[in-house]
This record gives sequence, C-alpha cells and structure tokens, in this order.
Amino acid sequence: MLALAISDFNKDIDNQQTDTEQPEQKTIFDIPTINLDLLKAKLEKFNRRCNKLGFTPFVVTIHNTFHQKANVLTNDGTITTNHPIEFSQISITGESPLIDGWSFVASCELLESGIIIKSIPGKTDIIPERYRNKIGCDHCQSNRQRKYGYIIKNELGHSMQVGKGCLKDFFGNINPNAIAEYLEWLYSPDLSEYASITSDNVNRAVMYDITEYLQQVNACIREQTFFISKSNYDKGQPTADYAHDCINPLMIQHMKKYKIPIPEVKPLDTETALNALQWAKELIPDNDYLQNIKVFANEKYIKTKHMGYVASIIPAYQKAIGKIKQVEIINQEKAQSQYVGEVKSKIQIELEYINSFKSEFSYSAYNSTTTFIHKFKDINGNIFTWSTAKSILEIINGDKYWTKEAIQEYESGNKLILKGTIKNHAEYKCEKQTVLTRCKLV
Repeated sequence: MLALAISDFNKDIDNQQTDTEQPEQKTIFDIPTINLDLLKAKLEKFNRRCNKLGFTPFVVTIHNTFHQKANVLTNDGTITTNHPIEFSQISITGESPLIDGWSFVASCELLESGIIIKSIPGKTDIIPERYRNKIGCDHCQSNRQRKYGYIIKNELGHSMQVGKGCLKDFFGNINPNAIAEYLEWLYSPDLSEYASITSDNVNRAVMYDITEYLQQVNACIREQTFFISKSNYDKGQPTADYAHDCINPLMIQHMKKYKIPIPEVKPLDTETALNALQWAKELIPDNDYLQNIKVFANEKYIKTKHMGYVASIIPAYQKAIGKIKQVEIINQEKAQSQYVGEVKSKIQIELEYINSFKSEFSYSAYNSTTTFIHKFKDINGNIFTWSTAKSILEIINGDKYWTKEAIQEYESGNKLILKGTIKNHAEYKCEKQTVLTRCKLV
C-alpha cells in the first residue's frame, strides 16, 4: 500500500520543495513556577505513551525565572496579587515522529475562512500549493473535504497528505489521536491551564520581599517582646506566621475586623532587618542551619514555606550581637583591670563577688584534694582571685554541706570585705589579676 501511494505521487514531487532543516527556534512560555510540577506530571504521563509508540519523549527546559505580580482566579473573579509571584520561562522540545520512513512536516485544519497549516518546528519544507486549497487524503483518495489532515514526507523526498481518519490504516495500528496530540505538543502546546493560579494555591505561590518581611518580624518581636518558633504552636502563634499575616492583604482585613494588633514598622525595624541580613550574608557556616540562613539572606524574595527559617535570622542575629557585646564588655573589663598593691603586703578591701571555679587533684585512688578559685572585683574594676579549700558558702556562713547547685545559686554581685595578703600579680587571658592568699572575712 505504501508503494502504491509513492508511485501515484512521484509525479507530484514539487521542484520548489526543499529538504533542508534549520535549528529549531524554541518557543518560550511563561508559567507560574508553582504550576511547573503539574505540567511535568502531565508530560511524564504522556511520555509513557510516547515510548510505547516509539516517539521521542518531550523535555521541559527552564531557561530563566523572574518575579512579577499576577492574576489570581477567585470565586468573585480575577484579582491581582499585592506581592510578586515567581514565574519560570520554559520551552518544550521533542522531535517529529518518524514512522516507517515517513516524517511529519505539517498539520492542516479547515476553518470557515480557509485552511491553516502548522509546520513542525525545525522543518523548512515548502508546502505544495495543492495542500493549501483542500484537505484531502492521498492514501484513500476519497474525494471529500476533511477537517484535519497531515502532510508527511519520506526519505526520498516524496510528500503526501493523509487524513486524520486514515492515519491508523496508513501506518498500521497507530492511534491517530496519539499522533495528533504529540504534534500539538510539538508545535503549539496549549499551556493555558498552567498560566494562572487560583485562590487555593496563591499562598504557596506568592513571594515576599525578604527585607520587608524581616522588618515586620522585628516589629512583632519588639512589640510582643518574644519569639516563638514554629515548633512551639502550643505556646501561641509563631512569630513567622504573625509577621506574615501582618503583610498579607487578606489577613490584614481579618486582623482589623477582630482587632488583632498589627505592629507598626519603624525605622529601627528596617535598620535591624538590613543589619541582620548583612550579618547572615557574611556568615562562615559551621552547621546546616547557618548555611541555610546564609542562602536565604542572599535571596531577594522568599516563599511562605521558608518564612520560619527566615524569621529566625532576627533572633539569631540579636543573639550573635549580644555575644559580641558581651565579649566586648569582658575585654573592656580585662583592659580596665590593673594590679593592686605590692606583693607580700597586707590588704583589707571591699570586693564584689563574680564567680567561682572548682578544681580537683587526686594523689591516689583514695586521696584527693579540692580547690576553689574565687573571683572578685573592686569598685574600680580591678580583678582579684583567691584560691582556698573552702567553697563560697563555707566562707560566707560556714556551711560545710555545700552542693554544686547551692554554690551556683549564690549570686554574683554580693559584696564582702576581705583581709589577706597579696601573693603575687598574674595575668590570665590578657586580664591582670591580683592574687590573694590567707584571707578571711572582716
């Protein structure tokens, strides 16, 4: 049957027809990134059918991403988001099916005003004029007008037009609908169902400016004076969700209706957010958490699902700054401390208790000794130490039955007057210390 079709149409080989092919010009589509998985799932299902037919599977390629406001389909109509949504610029590529030595050049469709011809991407064959006036079938040669047809070409350059209904008979047991669907995906895929978002998935699709969000987080922490992580829902609404509600137009209406306070963003909040972001960007991570917040800090927009991580940048930054300030204070105190008195001279002075350290030394399995090093400072910030076998509780009230917890409960800041001897002047971690010995309370 194929040989008959070729012999009948050898004389119709058009001298102006070319066999050249040019690199395929990819058509770029913009779709919300949130819909990309749905598109891939549909193509994956279709590709399984393509494999059975021996067709080349389609491939989705992401060329770029960008952010812009978008339309949202709701029950009340279409609204535009107040925050940007991430879009992906994609292309869908495949290859023209080759069946029994025949490849598809174009498809034809009859409309009221005439015939439209859709050429396969990459094909530059000049369509014979006879195919532009009528959709017929060179296979069955039935003299009737058809609505759909396909122009095919064999390896020798012979062209034919085959009606959609004759594809199965011409190629033998191939579903014409599968071919039609494949070609539709090849030259003009309909992605309209993936081009918009609905009110059901808008919260997952919307992106938020990270600086705007973090300054709202800081405002919430500043006015609420606490930070609750997402893992502690039983203690109240997480700060990440609270801040999100404060910048979500739909939730703002709800909060105003029920008189839920919306912390006002002040210049201090903006300054803190910018400083926290800069701190996170300059981190040298030594764990996964720090690595993650560094990555987020370098993003311009964030998704709702990442807000818990991003919100934690503020308390993490404040904690780090607190440690830095604490170290600075300690270093200042160290620099402030000076040696007092002369070695071996007697001294009586009022001191403020700071803390104590315990060390144990074992002579054998049965003999050991315990030494306490007590640290104090005078009114000028000078540091004093005293090594003794007595705990601070024994020194204060003679309590020999001390416990570790009891010693820890003895607060720093308590003042007492010591009388003793200056043993020597020492320096520990750049801190000048006056070492006392043989002391007693006065």
